[in-house]
Amino acid sequence: MADSEFTTRAGYIATLQITNGILAGWFSRHWKNGYHYAVIGHTTLIHVRRADEWIKAHGRMKSEEEFAKSIERTKQLAGRTAT
Repeated sequence: MADSEFTTRAGYIATLQITNGILAGWFSRHWKNGYHYAVIGHTTLIHVRRADEWIKAHGRMKSEEEFAKSIERTKQLAGRTAT
């Protein structure tokens, strides 16, 4: 069976390791029914690619280079306070 573009609400929560409340906030404030997710009966299905794109666009992700620089800066600051 081919992979689906959709996952259940519970599946998405488990994958991202977030709370139901966090996801509920995204539903109420940001995501659009019929684009980011669909409700069929009592089941909410999340369009994984579109939801992940929203997270990338609205999150505070750094590039690998920016992340490495921030880690190095943190180490430098920790070295100064340790002495």
